Amino acid sequence: MIIFQTHQVSKNEYLFRADMRRKLKITGPYKGITGYDNHTRYIVKALYKAGLEVGLTDLPEWSPAKLPLLLQDQWFEQLQRSIDADTHLFFSMPHQVQSKKGERIINYTMFEADRIPALWVRHSEEHDLIIVPANFCKQAWIDSGVPEEKLIVCPLGVDSKLFNPDIEPHLLYASDGRSVSNFKTRFLNISEASDRKNIIGLLRAWLTVTSAEDDALLILKPGFYTQSTKENFRENLMRLEKFTGKSFSQAAPILYIGQIFSSIDMPRLYTSATHYISTSYGEGFDLPMLEAGVSGLQLIAPRHSAYLDYLHDNIAHLISAKPVEAKLPGDPATGEFFAGAHWWEPDYDELCEIIRLIIDDKVEKLPAKNKLSELTWTRTAEHLEKIIFSN
Repeated sequence: MIIFQTHQVSKNEYLFRADMRRKLKITGPYKGITGYDNHTRYIVKALYKAGLEVGLTDLPEWSPAKLPLLLQDQWFEQLQRSIDADTHLFFSMPHQVQSKKGERIINYTMFEADRIPALWVRHSEEHDLIIVPANFCKQAWIDSGVPEEKLIVCPLGVDSKLFNPDIEPHLLYASDGRSVSNFKTRFLNISEASDRKNIIGLLRAWLTVTSAEDDALLILKPGFYTQSTKENFRENLMRLEKFTGKSFSQAAPILYIGQIFSSIDMPRLYTSATHYISTSYGEGFDLPMLEAGVSGLQLIAPRHSAYLDYLHDNIAHLISAKPVEAKLPGDPATGEFFAGAHWWEPDYDELCEIIRLIIDDKVEKLPAKNKLSELTWTRTAEHLEKIIFSN
């Protein structure tokens, strides 16, 4: 997740046009630590910089996980105003859209399975346009019964000035006191600690194929949005040791990162690693994967969902995946949305093999930076503006 550091926006940074013609109401979460908060912040700033007059409303019910007040960007507060605009852009799940009579409703949303809930299909009937970040999302909406003409794909982006290989890495240390930089191979994963993100699958593979003698480290930054999620995660770690018959002390070390980073510090976490790895069951987009790529890391991802829009075999190590029933036993409320849908499970043997081959330095390096740097937030905003005001 990316955290914006509080700062003032100068008149020179954003060109303000007194005769601004295009106005836009926006509602979405922007004070929290989730992926939706993150891309709402980025897109709102990019649209403002493009010259739109924006009225912004927070969506506080999105998640209880908020940024510390000192890390909340107060610049957004100036946008909490009423403006005379007939178009209302939401960053939310379809059932969270609350519109006023006469407004043109556009929702930028996503889902991480092969079909959307019936509830969302019904609510989508009330939306004039639905924007999704990936082609697989568009297909999931169509397969669920939403008319194709209502759907448009607009990819998310990355700030390649903020994230780049030249950023000085963090001074991090493993539990035994060794500097992270002394490890030859350093895998990174940044994920919410949910069933869908499948961090436990990654840890099972790590426990299985690595040893304490390996010159390798796994840097894990799990997001715990509730206390129960953290407790379930700890219990799963103990179950893993029993299941594999091997303790984590016998595997290559793991460094857990729990702190929330500012916008300046977050890119330094990426350059502390050499590889970025995901074992997710499904992604609407996965911004950390994109940020890792432009930061110069080698990428490992499952061959499914949104990854297929911007990753291919020439720039990433892709792991085969097969359809599986979507289940969230650790989150029954969210699990209702996925009932009857399917995710994609990464092939466990391939996962173990690629980890081992990378540690043994037996795979070629794949350049992802130049290709992924083409996906900018400016480009996202330009595409969105064209979609909103040309349809």
